[in-house]
Amino acid sequence: MKRILFLAMATALGGCGTMAPYEVADIGERGGYCSSVRTFGIADTDAYLEAMQAQGHINAMDAETYRESLTEGRMIARGMTECGVRMIWGRPYDERSYSSQYGTRQTLTYEDHGYYSSDYHFIYLRNGKVDSWSFN
Repeated sequence: MKRILFLAMATALGGCGTMAPYEVADIGERGGYCSSVRTFGIADTDAYLEAMQAQGHINAMDAETYRESLTEGRMIARGMTECGVRMIWGRPYDERSYSSQYGTRQTLTYEDHGYYSSDYHFIYLRNGKVDSWSFN
């Protein structure tokens, strides 16, 4: 019964299909611009990455690592921005940050579900750039 009600509400509100396809020109307009290009269905990956760089959301390291990750899987590189990490790794399971006289430190935690247990991957950022990481 709940499922039928949910489907009826989704149809009445327009469902998921009402949003127009995402275009490169829409970067930053819909929010979530640090998501994967594949999530938005953009065909021209290079144009998307160039536009993200031009608007200052990512740096050259992010773009290069993103291109490599398309064939190699999730990757990380020192110097990437938080936005670049989110483009490749997605939304973190947990994130923590703190500031001190030495700058801002941030920890992004990703959970990798295995058959018997879960592993946690930690990506450490200093002042908005990847400084180090730890994979269990």
